[in-house]
Amino acid sequence: MKSSGIKFLLIVVYLPVTAFAQVDLPVEYLHLAKFRWMEERQTDSLAMLLHQDVRYIHSNGWIETKDEILQNIQDGILIYRNVSIENSTIRKSRRNAIVKGKGSFDVTLRGNELSIPLIYEEHYLKTSKGWVLIYRKSERFQPSQ
Repeated sequence: MKSSGIKFLLIVVYLPVTAFAQVDLPVEYLHLAKFRWMEERQTDSLAMLLHQDVRYIHSNGWIETKDEILQNIQDGILIYRNVSIENSTIRKSRRNAIVKGKGSFDVTLRGNELSIPLIYEEHYLKTSKGWVLIYRKSERFQPSQ
């Protein structure tokens, strides 16, 4: 009996690190896992979550495609040092989900360290393989003092 409990625990512990985008998991979880994958440079997990036609629009107007997102993270052009989400809301239907959130993004962009307070909006589509991110746009905001 203990053996099967240990096996189950290993599967549950291993799954979050490697396979979230491979299975039909809730958008609520994938949305936050994506930031962790960016911090940890887990481009294999990100590749499964990103739709082939994704557009990732940064607060400075920079627009990345799927290939650019993955390559820029791998090459260290954009390093996500710490992402802290203050709040987020999700509106979901059977095939679409929209996430709106607010947080602090500590990044290194082309060697320059930045701490950026952002609001963002993400659009997810439900496919036969699960949820995929098709669109993200962010903009800076002035934090409350």
